[in-house]
Amino acid sequence: MAKKDKTAETTADQDVDDGPDGAVSARETVTVASKWPTGLWLQLFRMEESHEQMMGGGFRKIEKAVRDGAPIRVNGPAVAFGASPPYPVICGFALTHNVPRDHWERWREANKDSDLVRNGLISAYATRDDAEAYARDNAKVLSGMEPVDPSRPPPGLRGVRIEKFDGNAASA
Repeated sequence: MAKKDKTAETTADQDVDDGPDGAVSARETVTVASKWPTGLWLQLFRMEESHEQMMGGGFRKIEKAVRDGAPIRVNGPAVAFGASPPYPVICGFALTHNVPRDHWERWREANKDSDLVRNGLISAYATRDDAEAYARDNAKVLSGMEPVDPSRPPPGLRGVRIEKFDGNAASA
């Protein structure tokens, strides 16, 4: 059996080699609350100088983004119909515990202009209680990925006529 690469993808609930004993202490982690339905991977990048071949010959110096460490999986509230998620979902926000604080802070800084961050669809707190309080306070925040309610279609769908089916096929 092949040995697993340390740079492989990890979930936040797994231990992350960050301290002398191999685990991140409770003070160095945060609980992330995410309302993005499918969840997301928090991947960090760093810029490195590289060379790019030019048309007609020669090379030029460029900066390119290179992955910096393993991505961390943040849970989302969507699950299969009838299934129960293996993590807490509070008021539409899925909670992911034990995300390394420095990883979160670097990701948030790199993505501060993202709609996810600016609109409060993802946020992190030092304690589970603070994350749950945030979720309850922001229960009405919409991600834009909610299912459409046919009895109240959004403004762009007002021209669609919804008829009740009476059981008879329409005659052609």
